Amino acid sequence: MISGLLVGLPFLFPNLFILSWFGFVPLLFALHKTNIIKAYVLGLLCGLSASVCAVYWIEEFIFHLKGYEKFTRILLSIAFWLYSAHIIAAVTIVFNLMRKVKKVSDFLAFPVIVCIVFSVFPLLFSIQLGASQSHFLVALQAIDLTGVYGLDFIIALTNVIIYKICLRTQEKGIVICATMMVTFWLGYGMFSLSKYQTLERQWTTQKIGIVQPNEAPSINVPPPAINYSHAFSPKLTLTQSLAHEDVVAVIWPESRFQGYFRDHHVKTAFQYYIKDFDTHLIFQDIEKSRLDGVFKKYNSSVFINNDGVEQGHYRKRKLVPIGESLPLFSENKAVRKVVKKYFGDFFSDYSEGVESVNYRINDTLFFPFVCYEIMFPRLVAKTLSEGSSEAKILVTQSNNTWFGDSHQPYQHLYASVLRSVENRTPMVHALNNGPSAVVMPSGEIIFQSTYNQAAAYIVDVPIGKTTLSFFSSYPNLFMNAIYILFSCLVLYSVFVTRRLGFNRS
Repeated sequence: MISGLLVGLPFLFPNLFILSWFGFVPLLFALHKTNIIKAYVLGLLCGLSASVCAVYWIEEFIFHLKGYEKFTRILLSIAFWLYSAHIIAAVTIVFNLMRKVKKVSDFLAFPVIVCIVFSVFPLLFSIQLGASQSHFLVALQAIDLTGVYGLDFIIALTNVIIYKICLRTQEKGIVICATMMVTFWLGYGMFSLSKYQTLERQWTTQKIGIVQPNEAPSINVPPPAINYSHAFSPKLTLTQSLAHEDVVAVIWPESRFQGYFRDHHVKTAFQYYIKDFDTHLIFQDIEKSRLDGVFKKYNSSVFINNDGVEQGHYRKRKLVPIGESLPLFSENKAVRKVVKKYFGDFFSDYSEGVESVNYRINDTLFFPFVCYEIMFPRLVAKTLSEGSSEAKILVTQSNNTWFGDSHQPYQHLYASVLRSVENRTPMVHALNNGPSAVVMPSGEIIFQSTYNQAAAYIVDVPIGKTTLSFFSSYPNLFMNAIYILFSCLVLYSVFVTRRLGFNRS
């Protein structure tokens, strides 16, 4: 449970990032010479402690979702925490089984297992160990080679090194080799951090406007604000305040409803005002489209240029389970009916978009992502790899008011930091309730708005041409290598186990 706290705390307070690098050591000691049942229980306790610590806000999310009384919310939260705890329980079970084969080194087995389990374990809100390292810029830099998965591997490896040193192991040669690997990772980080910070200072800046309306969460379509209409909302008022500041583009966050796709007069008004403001606008709305006689609903990002002409829109590809889609049961009408009855209007039954889109503004390509899509490293990398060699900027538009006054919006931002470094691309992170931010390819946050405040901001964002990072070009390479390595370890374990059994017989 101490391990769980050490691993969980940096997700809330990223200045405590160092805890992750030895957080698993108490667990590794507890797992010494245990059977499979004890390994599962220990992993579950560790995972439960980490889950309650890092995702305490799930109780508030359930309140905004269903409005349940305190006792019911706590029961549902406990169920969620117990399920999430199995990510570490799965690590301990597999690690316990593999370490019984004496010739499989802990230095290899534990980092590989951590890397795979954290990557594939099905969670409503995906999580990686590396997401706790957004303030440790030196450690982040090498993820432009491997993605966050490589950082997960290095953190787990460092835990094993410290554990073995405390255990006074005889494997001194392996300890030295593993330490050299971690040293190389951090050495590359020091070199790359200095390189990209110098490069960023040489780039020309462009003024980007960010609108943060701080609208209250709403399951149903909310009525217009007092003295406003859907055709002229508070967001347009905030946009107007930026219009005379020579901003290249204004970015709105995700909202529940704009009316742009539903009402022709709203679309006409948006296009008229954006032309009048003489700026480009990237915003989000709910789109309904009829295909082969069937209506489909999409969570879409839209781009209107400074001539008031819609230049394209992007349909969200990664949908939130239960909230926007039903994994495995999307075509089952009975299951859909039950979910709709239980979750009410929160279940919106969206369709997935099928392709990436970018918006060209002057000589820069803007790549939009909606809501929690930015949590998926390979999705972002593959999207950028489809772009040209021109200057690029990532845009994420989200509405995190569902999580109340918690750390979750900050955790979302910390994930954006990793995507920016992985792809060596600046990012505008626009949140309805904040903190909105601008992140540079080095991982440095050059602007962060005040949380829970309605405002419009202008940020001078350095933008320049960069080559694709290695991870952007080959987003699957590192994890495919890890899968192959794990398969070899499993086959070797089976072979050695059978051989030992044969010799004993």
